[in-house]
Amino acid sequence: MNQLRFQNKFEYSIEIDRDLNLDIVAIPPMIIQLLIENAVKHGIATLKNGGEIVLTTKIENNFLNITVSNT
Repeated sequence: MNQLRFQNKFEYSIEIDRDLNLDIVAIPPMIIQLLIENAVKHGIATLKNGGEIVLTTKIENNFLNITVSNT
């Protein structure tokens, strides 16, 4: 939806740790959606030339680490 709203102003990528067992881990989608929308609103919307949002997941010390960053 945000791609349409901002006229394809940004790219995005999703990086998933190879050690992450997707059959076991489940994340409610609305949690991630809020993080991404915040990144678009505060990180991308004000840029003239657009940018990229990167969602990264990693397993560290038996915890799932989710990072959303703007470049």
